[in-house]
Amino acid sequence: MKVEPTIIKDGELAYYVFYQDARNVSRIVKKKIQLILTSPPYVYCKDYSALTKSRALFIPKMTDDTYKKYISFLGKVLKECTNVLAKTGVLLLVVDFLSRDDGCVLPLPLDLINRCSKLGLKCKDVWLYRKIGTKTLEAEKILKNSHEFMLMFTKSNSFKCNLEKAEAAEGKPISSLWEFELKIESKYRNLLFCPFPDSLVDRAIRLFTDEGDWVMDPFLGSGKVVARARALRRNAVGFEINSSLKPIIEETICAAKPSF
Repeated sequence: MKVEPTIIKDGELAYYVFYQDARNVSRIVKKKIQLILTSPPYVYCKDYSALTKSRALFIPKMTDDTYKKYISFLGKVLKECTNVLAKTGVLLLVVDFLSRDDGCVLPLPLDLINRCSKLGLKCKDVWLYRKIGTKTLEAEKILKNSHEFMLMFTKSNSFKCNLEKAEAAEGKPISSLWEFELKIESKYRNLLFCPFPDSLVDRAIRLFTDEGDWVMDPFLGSGKVVARARALRRNAVGFEINSSLKPIIEETICAAKPSF
């Protein structure tokens, strides 16, 4: 059943969430997006109807075959993102290495860099996002995994970057190590995503956009990216295939009051 999009407006600013497959992005989005910030789901699975409280009951095993399908799926979404990214825009992917069932590492960040390169995007930098406060030790990991990689892509060397303004807003220099405390609200704990900290999204938005620019997350999850765009007076659009998340997404966006 088709689910109506979420539409919220603050004067001239607008926020849209489409409950559709992210491979439909360029068919729907006609604006040029200045910042695309997302963390692709780590499971190649488009049907979230089997969502349960036990992740083990839902997440399939990771094999070479499922990984190839996953990369193929992400490649199609990234092509859509490239189509709507502004010439001065930035694509930020927050990803990590994955592991097969036998514990061997699958190089997701490297494979995505190669995919984006084939789409004409330039990988301008790679940063570390350190998740302060994480406690979970994944079964296939030897040590606690407390960081992910942030891959920065642009279409050209002439991309927008407001480093001085972003540093002034935080009152400190911004380095390639992004450290933020990760607090997962109780309403998110049984879901298949881990929302970004507000501070991470705010930093990315301040760095690569101005007020009135467009921000997008093709794997919206909780709605955090659109919500923080609203708080910072940017326009935003998100895609989320799991329409059952609509109440959470709308609650998250509505709770983010724009600053005037």
